[in-house]
Amino acid sequence: MTGDASPEGSDQPALADYLGRLEQLIAASTRLEPGIDQAAALAELQRVSASALRAAVAGARGQGVTWRELAKGVGMPAMTLHGQFRSGRGVIAVGNSTTDPPKPAVRQPGAAVQKRYVCPPPRDRFIGRERELTELRGVLAKNRMVTLVGCAGVGKSRLAGEFLRAIAGRGYGGGVWWVDLAPLSDGSQVTEAVNAAIRDGRNGWKPINEDRGNALLVLDSCEHLVDDCAALLEQLSDSHPQLHVLATSREALRTLGEVIFSIEPLVAAATSTGDPRGVDAVRLFVDRARSAVPTWELTDELVPVVAELCRRLDGLPLAVELAARQIGVLPPASLLEQADQRLDLLAGGARTAPERHQSLRAAIEWSYDLLCPLGQEVFRRVAILPGAFDMQAATAVCADLGTGPDELWPVLTDLAAKSLLVARPGTATRFALLESLRKFGRERLADEHELPGAHERLLAWLAALAEDWLFDADENPLQIYEEQHLLHYAVTVAEELKDARFPLLALALASWWRRQGDFRQTRQLIERIVPSLPEDSPIRARGLIELARGLEIRGDYVEAELHAKESLTLSSRLDQPTLVVRALMALSSAYRGLEDAASALDVDVRAVELLRSLDRPAMLASTLALVAWDLVLRRRYADAQSTVDEVLALLESNPEEATLAAVTHTAGTIALMRDQLEEAARQFTRSLTATMLDADSPPEALEGLAAVAARSGQPERALRLFAAAKATKLAINAVTEPWSARLMDEETATARRQLPEAKVMRAQAEGAALTAEQAIEYALHDTLPTVPAWDSEQVLTPREHQVADLVAQGLTNKQIAVRLTISPRTVVSHLEHIRTKLDLPTRAHITAWVTRMRFETVHSRH
Repeated sequence: MTGDASPEGSDQPALADYLGRLEQLIAASTRLEPGIDQAAALAELQRVSASALRAAVAGARGQGVTWRELAKGVGMPAMTLHGQFRSGRGVIAVGNSTTDPPKPAVRQPGAAVQKRYVCPPPRDRFIGRERELTELRGVLAKNRMVTLVGCAGVGKSRLAGEFLRAIAGRGYGGGVWWVDLAPLSDGSQVTEAVNAAIRDGRNGWKPINEDRGNALLVLDSCEHLVDDCAALLEQLSDSHPQLHVLATSREALRTLGEVIFSIEPLVAAATSTGDPRGVDAVRLFVDRARSAVPTWELTDELVPVVAELCRRLDGLPLAVELAARQIGVLPPASLLEQADQRLDLLAGGARTAPERHQSLRAAIEWSYDLLCPLGQEVFRRVAILPGAFDMQAATAVCADLGTGPDELWPVLTDLAAKSLLVARPGTATRFALLESLRKFGRERLADEHELPGAHERLLAWLAALAEDWLFDADENPLQIYEEQHLLHYAVTVAEELKDARFPLLALALASWWRRQGDFRQTRQLIERIVPSLPEDSPIRARGLIELARGLEIRGDYVEAELHAKESLTLSSRLDQPTLVVRALMALSSAYRGLEDAASALDVDVRAVELLRSLDRPAMLASTLALVAWDLVLRRRYADAQSTVDEVLALLESNPEEATLAAVTHTAGTIALMRDQLEEAARQFTRSLTATMLDADSPPEALEGLAAVAARSGQPERALRLFAAAKATKLAINAVTEPWSARLMDEETATARRQLPEAKVMRAQAEGAALTAEQAIEYALHDTLPTVPAWDSEQVLTPREHQVADLVAQGLTNKQIAVRLTISPRTVVSHLEHIRTKLDLPTRAHITAWVTRMRFETVHSRH
């Protein structure tokens, strides 16, 4: 159902009236009697028949008949039928009745008849897709059946047309033909459309001339006729061995020998060191904007706005083009502000474009209307799930359909096959929607009055997960990581609805944010919910723990101690042993921040004793790892090593990556303090590789390897790793314990003393510019990126480079703002980025860095 049909039976009286009137008009228009104006009678007949057909369509829609079935019945394209119906006027059938024998497609207005080499002529520049064009030529040369598959508006037809223009018939001496199937509403017309495309208009049938070599047939827009297209192509494949076929479709044809060539949206985000101006989606926006307003320019200030707009539009070419063409009435900032209303905003495509390309809504609607009723129902429900989701989440929101995982899986995979979902294979397949498709599905969900029910099912499922996450002793960070986007959305919905599950969901989200080092959001959320929590309740005790943990991240250990003690008292009174352990761990962390290692050790030992009685091996291992670290702080290295060995033994039967990373870091620190550098390097490397090698790998392990390098006479390596670790910590707002911070400062000073200042600054700039992945690669294999990371063109954006140069010239922030025509606040922001990237604390350091870069550039040219 789409929300535009009348209730069942509501149009029946009107339809009966129309039919009676039609009989009178037909009789009048066929009688040659005085006083009867036949022209007026025919006009009235047409008007009434259009109204009658509209009433019939409304009644059929009220009974669940799909647009595709109705279009087939009246012999017209589904998009045309839907467009006429939504206009509020009568419906005029423009095609042939499917009960009549199909007439040659070449004779019908708008039918898919093309001559050799004829494809839609380009009316604007083709932007991007250079790699796809090159790869497509090779794939089609090696395979006879290739289908370009992608979602609505991704540019399949345009890519196929550009491919034909690029090859200009070369390699296909037997003939090249383009057949547009979009106007066809009946599969029985496909064969005739193909026949007509290669028929000589005067001499009748002209067979494929395979004596001249390979031939190429392009079938555009097959998605609504996939079965008939597949059947025809299998016949052609058998009878014409030199015929190659290039098809475009929103789903695969699933015919023998078919090769799927997936078309993804344009790249919409620059790399960390790249210029957004060179991104394909941004280039497309700029080109189309200049077509609409030739004087429009992409200024430095507009670059981030346009880049973010293209990202929000998923890099979808149709959406980007429609947005760019409105630049004359809406500046980029306004377009970005209204991106959430894109389905209504992005319309007004070229008048000569197919109807499905006139607006973003029409493009998506074409795919949606081709779904079966169950497919539409599932699509609408999963559209409320932001980010990637798995079968559990889909099953939860679709529970009202009575479909379990076994019944739901083929529906989801079919939606992915039809380019309405994106499948992300992994240990467990997850699905996602492009934001434009998600907004369309959510809109339809609301139209069908199904949104409240879907929200209720989502909140119930996530509340159960949140309770396990917050109160189960052996929590699973991976699970909350995978569902973080859903959890964030659920918190927003629950707060808007004033749902009683809001505190529980919000606390789980705050716990996740805290683990990611985002204290600002954590504290804001926790401080909103803790006062409203019942005084004597487990959830209040848990909330106080999260508040204490968040304060520790900020370095406010005194206040953290108070909240941890309050939670400990409440958890003990409620007889909640798991919460008691968590409160003890929060308290020990606060003591370490206050450099009270003795109290931290006492508290952690108490937690260990409690855990041994609870039989919680995973939590016991992580708490023992804290005891080992407490012993290091007390310089009891032998006892610390014994505790490390106990933890490693526990992890053999209960492996846990985070605990392994922590305890091997402790082992590395013990070896470092004993000056056992080889063992320290081995343990720090083990800590670094204990978790997935990505941006979430522990920066403390990088610091440990940097300290080993400093003591081993490798000062440049040490400074690079220290700078990389510092940049990582800044990115996640991590705070280092005072003892560790002092130790690392001492090792950094040791490395600096071994080098002249110029080399110190260069090494630190190289390290600060490394991505997390590059830093890990360098730490493990001593391999730096091919392009020198200190190169200012790679480290800094063009605008940041300008600001650094002006700082070196002695200009103040206000003078720089005037020179560059930007605000002083923007100058401050650029300076903060420069200092962070290059690890340069003052303007004097920036001046020295710029001077050195100029010196090295001049000498490198001679």
